[in-house]
Amino acid sequence: GHTPGPFMIVNQGDQITIKFTNNLDFPTTVHWHGLRLDYTSDGVPKITQDPIPPEGVFEYKLKFPDEGIFVYHPHVRTEMQVDLGLYGNILVESDESQKIKPDYKVPLILDDIPITADGIQEYDSELVTHTLMGRFGNVMLVNGNPNYSLDVKENDIVRFYLTNTANTRVFNFTIEQQDIKLVSSDVSSYEKESFVKSVILAPFERKIVDVLFDSQGTYKIIHATPDKKYILGEILVKQSNKKPDVDFYNISNNEELIQDIGKYKKYFLDKPDLELEFDLNTKGLLHMDSMQGSDEMSMMEQHEKPLIEWEDEMPKMNAMSNEENTRWILRDTETGKEGFDINYQAKVGD
Repeated sequence: GHTPGPFMIVNQGDQITIKFTNNLDFPTTVHWHGLRLDYTSDGVPKITQDPIPPEGVFEYKLKFPDEGIFVYHPHVRTEMQVDLGLYGNILVESDESQKIKPDYKVPLILDDIPITADGIQEYDSELVTHTLMGRFGNVMLVNGNPNYSLDVKENDIVRFYLTNTANTRVFNFTIEQQDIKLVSSDVSSYEKESFVKSVILAPFERKIVDVLFDSQGTYKIIHATPDKKYILGEILVKQSNKKPDVDFYNISNNEELIQDIGKYKKYFLDKPDLELEFDLNTKGLLHMDSMQGSDEMSMMEQHEKPLIEWEDEMPKMNAMSNEENTRWILRDTETGKEGFDINYQAKVGD
């Protein structure tokens, strides 16, 4: 096997059947993240299907009504199986998107993995751990490679399909000395394209961007946080006699999308009909007696919380958290109901 999994390219409107065989030593499923499809093929264990046992077989019937970049991954012990490299992309192209002819179409899957002196940090086979803030890695990966590189030619236009498959890390993607044209997010183009210096991606978020490399040289791919820069890889731009595409720097408006969204803007400022909140219940973690734990809490209390958690600020406490001592709660603010007791129903058109 290899990581990432196969990069699949299909046409909008296609329907395919995938025969999946579980060659792992533990149960699994495949979730097709972002796809609109029949619930029986959604890969959610014990809800839409039973977990597939080792050597078991399951047929997934996939539909592709929307264009965009999608990602598939396990939904059993996701934090472990995805961390170990079980993920891949699906590109769904429309007739319109196929008219766009960049010189290269390149999927870039951003990830991290925790490595110790003994190898990959061990996972508890029975218990989910790091349930407070997730498992941050210390080695950055692009398409499963800690030393990713890409060769292009001067004045080439590259369309990058960005996906973040990290367990919890938010990536701020940039390429040094390059302007990035932001084209699409997840399953929709933007109303208007824009040029940005960097692109933020939360776990399993996807973005589509275009870059025109107008000068030869070597340019670093960077994950830039307020405190640190991580080198994710590099792009080598070779000399070429090719002329730059002057139209690249024009900004396109998606008039069809603008009109479609315009029909709903009158609802944007309405009071929501339903509200949900997150809460957290821990058993002793936030009141533990260890001096190290107290030090971590004191440090957090002294600093204003950042809007994005770029690093694990409480690694010891986070490592001690697990599914038995940490409970994340989803609550309806009006009824007080929690989790599976929340039962919303709606009709098509509501």
